[in-house]
Amino acid sequence: MKIKHFKLSRRTLPLKKVFRTALREATSLSEVVISITMDNGIVGVGSACASEKITGETLASIESAIEENIAPQLTGMDLQYWERVMEALQGSLKNNCGAKAGVDIALYDALAQSRKLPLWKLLGGYRSQLETNLTLSLDSPEKMYEEAQKAVEEGFLALKIKVGADLRASVQLVEKIRNNLGENIQIRLDANQAWTAQEAITVIEELKPYQIELVEQPVSAHNWEGLKWIRERVQTLIMADESVFSLEDAHRLVSHQAADILNIKLMKCGGIHQALKINHVAEAAGIECMVGSMMEGPISSYAAACLAAAQKNVTRVDLDSVLFLKPTEPLVGFRYEGRHIYLDE
Repeated sequence: MKIKHFKLSRRTLPLKKVFRTALREATSLSEVVISITMDNGIVGVGSACASEKITGETLASIESAIEENIAPQLTGMDLQYWERVMEALQGSLKNNCGAKAGVDIALYDALAQSRKLPLWKLLGGYRSQLETNLTLSLDSPEKMYEEAQKAVEEGFLALKIKVGADLRASVQLVEKIRNNLGENIQIRLDANQAWTAQEAITVIEELKPYQIELVEQPVSAHNWEGLKWIRERVQTLIMADESVFSLEDAHRLVSHQAADILNIKLMKCGGIHQALKINHVAEAAGIECMVGSMMEGPISSYAAACLAAAQKNVTRVDLDSVLFLKPTEPLVGFRYEGRHIYLDE
């Protein structure tokens, strides 16, 4: 089954409301849809989102990377020599992880179709159901609490709270959520690199009575020593996100014992093939993984859900971006019912 032709198209998907983190705010998401036609007529589909603040990519740079580097390298290659194809994809150019991820997803889609298997089974088939947390966009404490209350009423058991530089507001919000919404709700904080190591220690210690499950990326992505320093001084789990883009990053985090959990995102690491390797490195070290996503559309969200469902070592899921989209088309291959994600046969 040889790669015959690449086709790219852009699309913008509107959000139900503004979504804010410590790094950016968005009212819509933009992505490049990649269709790869094989010589037997199978068409694999993937997508890559533009996330300038995280991956440094724009729609134009994604298209350019695929058209000028990736497609010329891969066209004519045979998917039965899978490792060679993946090697060519990752070696086609430096960085550009989102562009590589979109192509990787399309190739896995084509391979799954050729094997007549849903993608989650092709990747390991450990489970067909998942539970996602729901993210609270950064806003006033009053509005964030209202969103938390609504999420709990809708059956969500894990809340991921975006927090910023206002440490006092973060503490007060968590206190209010825990005291009013119950002991059974898992609370996860995501600082998106907004704190210093000392600020992280201060906040985590102050929140100790409120049983925070984990804190995600409290310090800047390249502050490896800061991440390790925090982890050694608190009992709350510390999860690396922006610090783990590559397999090399994962190995370094694991070998330096700098994080308790790794957050794998396809757009960061370059696709499913690399994500599987990162998960295996973590699993060998006894470190669990979360599968998350950027603000992404249904195609790449489906791919991420399949990865999460396929691997036993993925114990947490942050795949709620589809829930923030205005409904414009039916989902294909999976469906959401509150916190539950069901993958189709």
